[in-house]
Amino acid sequence: MSITRTTVALDSGVLGTAKKLATEQNLTLGQLITEALQRHIIDTSPRNQPHQVILPTSGHGGLRPGINLNSNAEISAILDQEDIERWSSQM
Repeated sequence: MSITRTTVALDSGVLGTAKKLATEQNLTLGQLITEALQRHIIDTSPRNQPHQVILPTSGHGGLRPGINLNSNAEISAILDQEDIERWSSQM
């Protein structure tokens, strides 16, 4: 990692708080600012922003009456029953 010196204009209140925080965390002011900028860059990166996903649908949509999506056991039982009905009608 290379270090580059630069001058930035900061609000005096922000600078004072940053100096205090750096001291509390046993960091230099430069280390604190570098870490804060790295986190900000990562957090605002387009790949970290949620994006809308449109899933294809078929039929009329909506949930069949009587299906409780909060119960895995119930969903599994319904799917098992559908499989039984499908296979028994083919025999």
